[in-house]
Amino acid sequence: MRGLRKVLTPFAPDQSGAESVLYELGGIIVILDAGGCAGNICGFDEPRWSSRKSAVFSAGLRDMDAVMGRDRLLVKKICRCAEKIDARFIAVIGTPVPAVIGTDLSAVKRMIEAQISLPVLTMATDGMHLYDRGVQLAYMALLRELDRRGMLEEPGNSDQKPDRAAGHANQNPDGAARDMERQPDGAAGRMESAAFPDGRRTRRAGVFGVTPLDLPDGQCAELIRLALQAEGYDEVILYGDGVALEDYRRAGENDVNIAASPDGLEAVHFLNQRFGTPVEVRFPGAVRMLERAERERSDREKADYNRPDCERPERQGKSCTLIVQSQILGCSIREALIKQEPGQRIVVASWFEMDQGLMQPGDVRLREEDDFTHLVQMLKPDRMIADRVMERLIPAFEGTFVHLPQFAVSGKSEAAV
Repeated sequence: MRGLRKVLTPFAPDQSGAESVLYELGGIIVILDAGGCAGNICGFDEPRWSSRKSAVFSAGLRDMDAVMGRDRLLVKKICRCAEKIDARFIAVIGTPVPAVIGTDLSAVKRMIEAQISLPVLTMATDGMHLYDRGVQLAYMALLRELDRRGMLEEPGNSDQKPDRAAGHANQNPDGAARDMERQPDGAAGRMESAAFPDGRRTRRAGVFGVTPLDLPDGQCAELIRLALQAEGYDEVILYGDGVALEDYRRAGENDVNIAASPDGLEAVHFLNQRFGTPVEVRFPGAVRMLERAERERSDREKADYNRPDCERPERQGKSCTLIVQSQILGCSIREALIKQEPGQRIVVASWFEMDQGLMQPGDVRLREEDDFTHLVQMLKPDRMIADRVMERLIPAFEGTFVHLPQFAVSGKSEAAV
């Protein structure tokens, strides 16, 4: 039944995704609501709220403010706030109320800019989409505003810049690369990095699509950094974890930009077109995450949702694995598993956005709980790699269930246990 949830809680909406990108950057973040959306963001969707400070405000809209469209009052509040807080930028994030009454966020942006010299970002989020759309909107609003103001730093003088487009023959018209060379940790859409002059002191890798809502759990950011350092990158910038506005300004200096989730694809393509920076589409460290989950699977009998292992009937034909995760993480795990055991069938499904260019036959975008249960009934997989909260939807499942957490689905920021 459409919209019926028996087990899964509602997923974070797009305004939460936009806030997640901007949370650590030192700006004033205004949620354009009456207070409920801001409360949900800080109370449920933002795991850093209790440990890291950020200037997140509710616009405090009242009925007559919404009906009469009192944008001047909103601008006045924001300007007064900017006088008291040393902010790097102003961000206004939409919610269902401004979407319904047709608030002109572009006009609000111009009104604020007329009184404040700071960069102003507006995101037309409406609460009708999931968090990944908000992440994508926030990345692009920030990068385009920095570019418009000339604040995106060029990677050196034009006569010293490396030819980053070299070897990128497999680019499609939007600047994306689909070279499918495989990576040690399982890659999807790998591009060869161009050769750089010997004088380059450090190698920088930028990773987009790694907000807390994108990552499986709180430990994955460090696993990504370690994986890329093992590949020879001296500096790893995770755009969504432990970054500052300066890291976005210096994005043109990255030797490569990696999209670890579909919501980071547009950003890495934008930087590819702007600076010629090579693009990779993969989840660094995917194999390490899977190995960690596999090692700890033996302890799952002690978890709340688990049942004791039972004797499983042997199946005829090829084995089948179902991965329910963020698409690019799922694709990276699939490639690693196929390397280990060629010929097995592996299906990737996700509750969130899926890029058509990365989907293989059988891959599925899930929307309802029934979609998931029907998929399991149809595939009859031997093994499933997903957040354990989904195990409650399939009590008759007799295969091996490997718990790989997904914070955006369960709302629990934990290690794979």
